[in-house]
Amino acid sequence: MNRFLKSFLYAFRGILCALSSENNCRVQLAVAVVAVGMSWWLRLGPLEWALVVLCIALVIGMEMVNSAIEKACDRITREKDDYVRYVKDMAAGAVLWVSIGTAVVGAIIFIPKIVKLINL
Repeated sequence: MNRFLKSFLYAFRGILCALSSENNCRVQLAVAVVAVGMSWWLRLGPLEWALVVLCIALVIGMEMVNSAIEKACDRITREKDDYVRYVKDMAAGAVLWVSIGTAVVGAIIFIPKIVKLINL
């Protein structure tokens, strides 16, 4: 198998590792399943679907990057270290930032459709 194809194999293995070992990744995946279900139920248009899928990819991708950074930092030292804490906090903050943005996008997409459905 050539190098290019092996890189995809390693990447898929990384996704499986994250989903099997990282609780936050599993939580994010569960939220994504709910979002996809709601998107289907509310019959989103193509652009809305694209935004939902993009948001899901961003949040889960950031969660995986955060987990990788935390694992690397833990491998370097388990002792209290202000620099390691700073790096871990920044990575966690990136996940939170993307999650807040995703929640806002979700609210913009879903709330008007749910309100319209309730007011029928």
